[in-house]
Amino acid sequence: MFARRRSDRRAAQRGLSIVELMIGIVISLLVGLAASSSAMVFGAMQRQGLNAGSAVVSSATTLASLKEDAAQAGLGFFGNGTYMCNGLNLRVGTTVLDQAVFSPVSITRANGNDQFDFLYATAVAGGANVALQTASNLGAAELQSYLPAAVNDAVLLAPKEPGAPCTVRTVTAVANSTATTPQRLTFGADATHNQGPAITNPALYPIGSRASLLGGVQWHRYRVVNGNLQLELPMRTGDDATAVLVRNVVALRVRIGIVGTTLTDKAITDWVAPTAAAPGGGTWGQPRATDLARVRALRVTLVTRSPQPEMPKGSGGCEATTTNSLRLFEDDADTFTPANVGTTSWQCYRYRSSDLVIPLRNYIVGLP
Repeated sequence: MFARRRSDRRAAQRGLSIVELMIGIVISLLVGLAASSSAMVFGAMQRQGLNAGSAVVSSATTLASLKEDAAQAGLGFFGNGTYMCNGLNLRVGTTVLDQAVFSPVSITRANGNDQFDFLYATAVAGGANVALQTASNLGAAELQSYLPAAVNDAVLLAPKEPGAPCTVRTVTAVANSTATTPQRLTFGADATHNQGPAITNPALYPIGSRASLLGGVQWHRYRVVNGNLQLELPMRTGDDATAVLVRNVVALRVRIGIVGTTLTDKAITDWVAPTAAAPGGGTWGQPRATDLARVRALRVTLVTRSPQPEMPKGSGGCEATTTNSLRLFEDDADTFTPANVGTTSWQCYRYRSSDLVIPLRNYIVGLP
C-alpha cells in the first residue's frame, strides 16, 4: 500500500502547472516582440544600405558614361592642329543649328545645375580632312584627294581659315576620281542633314576649304530635371530620346581645366566655372574658338540624396546631416543648400558626392 501511494504522487507531479504555462507564454511573447522589433530595425537599416549602395553604383556608372562621351567630344571637328568651327550649321528633323556659336563641349547652368552637351563623330577616321578642288555650294563637294566617304555618311565642310561656320551634310552619292576628274560627293536634299529650308546666309567654302569625314554625328545631353539626372538625345524623337540615369540628384556641377595663354604650356593652370567670362567673349562653358584652344579637362561633381530618410534619434531629431551648406569642390566656395532647410526633415537624409576628372582627349590631340 505504501509503495503504491508513492507512485501515485510522482504521477501527479508530471507536466506543467497553469502558473508555469502562463509564465512560459509571457516569456515567449516578450521574446517574439523583441525579435520582431529587431527585425524591423534591421530591415529598415538593410533598405537604407541597399538604397545608398544603389545610388553610389548608379552615380559611378553614370559618371563613367559621361566620361566616355566627354573624351570623344570634338572628334571630327579638329584638323591640322586647329579647331575648325567658330559656328555650326546642323539640321536633323526639328533640331536646327543655324550659324550657332558652337563648341563640341557646351556647358550651361540652369536652376543651379550644369547641363552638358557633347558632339562628336562616329567614324574612326573622324577628323581626317582633305581640301576642296572647287568651291562648294553645299549641294556637292569636289575634293583634291581621296576621302573614304560612303552614301549616308555625314561630312563636315569647314572654312580654309577658322572664322566662318562649319556645315554638316549627308552624302547621297559618291563619284570616284579618275585621271582627269576629282572625287565628287553629292549632298541630295532628301538626306538626313540636308533637309529643311536653306541655311540663312550660308557659309562659303572656296577652293582650299576642308571636308572632314564624320560618319555619323552623336549629340548627347546630360541634365537634371525634377531631381533626376537624365540623358537626352536631341537628334532623336520618341521614347528612346530620353533616359533617366540617376534619381534623387541635388547637384551636378563642373569646373573646366584650362591651360595658360601660351598654348605650348601643357599644364592646367586654373579650374574655372562654366559661367565665368572668357577673354574672347562668351563664357568658359561656351567658349569662342580662340578660348576653346585653352580647354583641356572637366572636373565633375555629382551629389545625390539618400532615397529613404533615417530614423530619428531618441530626442526626436535626425543627425544624418548637420550642416545646411555643403561644399561641392574642396578648393573653392561653391556650395549647395539641401532641400527643405527650415524644417527638421532635411537632417534625416544623407548626401553623397561623386567626383571625376575627365581629360578631353580629342581637344588634347587636336590642338597644339
